[in-house]
Amino acid sequence: MTIQKHVLPALLTAGLLMGACAAGPEPRENPIPVQAPPAAAVESQGPLALYSRELRIPLWETVPPELESEKAPALGLKLDLIYPRQAGGSPEEQALDLLFRRTFYQGQAVQDYAGELIRLQTLEYRDMGEEAKNYPNMINSGTLNWSYEESFEVELITARLLIISRSRSHYAGGAHGNYDKTYFIFDREVSMLLTLSDLIRAERRPAVQDLVNRELLNSKQLRAGDSLKAAGYLVDRAELTDNIFLSPQGLGFHWDPYEIAPYAEGYVEVTVPLEELRSFLSPEGLRMFRELE
Repeated sequence: MTIQKHVLPALLTAGLLMGACAAGPEPRENPIPVQAPPAAAVESQGPLALYSRELRIPLWETVPPELESEKAPALGLKLDLIYPRQAGGSPEEQALDLLFRRTFYQGQAVQDYAGELIRLQTLEYRDMGEEAKNYPNMINSGTLNWSYEESFEVELITARLLIISRSRSHYAGGAHGNYDKTYFIFDREVSMLLTLSDLIRAERRPAVQDLVNRELLNSKQLRAGDSLKAAGYLVDRAELTDNIFLSPQGLGFHWDPYEIAPYAEGYVEVTVPLEELRSFLSPEGLRMFRELE
């Protein structure tokens, strides 16, 4: 992301600068070299290997002499990354690892994906640092201490079913950062990523939407027929989301901040009980829930 000089003072003063994700446009070339990250640590979580990196990148490799020496060295970009890959060498495990690469890492090996993300985040941060030199009176820890965290967690695993969540948070100045959480449901037997359309019969989606909105209303002690806006939500009625998860209790639905509710509401999650869903499930959905019985 390139920041034009004529808008930088307003961004620093108001604290409205929000960083782009790694998959966004690449920043312009920056003459300051990127520090090489430390070696990654590898741990295990069940059948998965967790590839992790934690590093802090200073805003400037050499602090400009015209800036306050006691303030400038404290500015930095903090990166925390934890990524899974399928361990093992069987054909099934290799197929699932390939699916991980396609789903999470843009087809790359996990270490290459992490390295590219670190490079882009660092260049974006250093690019901002170069612009900030022109406005030394506006440099402060509130706008120029950035962070990016991305981690995965195994939520549920059976012989056939694997549910992983990915959590990301990004702070790049401003009143608050952004964060999100996404669930991924894998059929390990056939190395397939499952969606809501795989689990629910198409003709029953409207009925499932009714159940989801009922649970949202119940979570706010509202009655059937009330609008979600009465509880401060951004919508009268929520559309079905593909951000879903399975549990022994039923089918869960997740929304990030701003999707259906204000930022202050945080994550919104509800679970529709399995017994009410059973007649709406596809054959694949029934098979997946049998894994949890």
